[in-house]
Amino acid sequence: MILHSYAQATRAHWFLATFALLFMLAVGAQADTNVSGAIAADTTWTAANSPYIVTGNVTVNAGVTLNVETGVTVRFNDDLGLYVNGRINAASASSTGIQPI
Repeated sequence: MILHSYAQATRAHWFLATFALLFMLAVGAQADTNVSGAIAADTTWTAANSPYIVTGNVTVNAGVTLNVETGVTVRFNDDLGLYVNGRINAASASSTGIQPI
């Protein structure tokens, strides 16, 4: 039977707790969401999946709605655009509005 000292047990618990926290942070980290092409069905861009990086022109087709939640960041690569043949609903916090970046 192996007996561990209180200090060894405390270090082990600290190590496990630190590892668990780092793992949760890594799993919870959100990567960029790349978007391009036609949006052919009603779609919502969520803050949880932000930022959205436009890597090719994006077109919202006729009869389709793109909803953009409050807190979403959309970044465009050079010379790309968002073309809206349908509808776009973009929500913003009243104090900040929608700001170009």
